[in-house]
Amino acid sequence: MTTVSTFESYLKAHQPRHLNYARRLTRNSDDAEDLLQETKIRALRALGNLECASIPDAWFRQIMKNCFLDSWRYQNRRVSTTSLDAIQEANPVFEVADPSFNHLNLPFMEEEFSPAMRRALARLTAQQRNLIIADLHGKSCAELSKAMQCGAITARTRLHRAHRSLRRHLYLENVGPKPQ
Repeated sequence: MTTVSTFESYLKAHQPRHLNYARRLTRNSDDAEDLLQETKIRALRALGNLECASIPDAWFRQIMKNCFLDSWRYQNRRVSTTSLDAIQEANPVFEVADPSFNHLNLPFMEEEFSPAMRRALARLTAQQRNLIIADLHGKSCAELSKAMQCGAITARTRLHRAHRSLRRHLYLENVGPKPQ
């Protein structure tokens, strides 16, 4: 079993090489240093499980590779955000929305639908139409399921199907039937 002091001396001796490997993975010096730090933490946690220290380099690099892949997967799952200041600096014409804006005062919330939307809604079943209008008025799935006397998942599924049907009717209204 490897001791912590032996492991620390190993890390000191081989840090430049591991940092170079991290740079090749991340292609960024700051990210490479973060990756190396995270790898050290994971390696210290797993140190008790390391029975054979004959190839600590390969063991450490594998931990680093796994850390990199985990962070890469996490970054790809996250929604990227941008500050309004950065957007305004990049595009001086961009105007920030009025903070007093209330989406509940929009025309569709008063059921002032366009003629195409009214025709598409008329083609839906009564239940689908009621679901879409309740959704536009901000009803939650729990409220919809209580009104429909079904489970929340069932209500969500029915709402999704109603939206899909509405989209299909609006598409047919604007484009016409798909060519055969």
